[in-house]
Amino acid sequence: LSNRGQDIVLKEFKEKGHRVNSFEHYLVYAELQTIASYLAGEFNKVHGGKKIVFLKSRVVYTKKQKQDEIGRTIQVKRYFMMEPLLKGASFKRFNSNKGTIAESH
Repeated sequence: LSNRGQDIVLKEFKEKGHRVNSFEHYLVYAELQTIASYLAGEFNKVHGGKKIVFLKSRVVYTKKQKQDEIGRTIQVKRYFMMEPLLKGASFKRFNSNKGTIAESH
């Protein structure tokens, strides 16, 4: 996918349900990513060597129409986290989507 000429990745939570896939839920993760990015930048100012970098994320959505249980047409939004695509960079995941932390790095 591309956004204004930049290759991107869309990420969607695997869990199903209204609360899990709500705008608020995605916004919390975007806010956490922003805070982590800021803290990494502050850490990098003090410590030399390899830099810690967190990708900038945005919450985006698509819209579609569907019928509700009584036959009315309603708009449904499907939310995603949008991040730049990593190109030529090594990526090491240290935790799962459920928060489990990898034992070895």
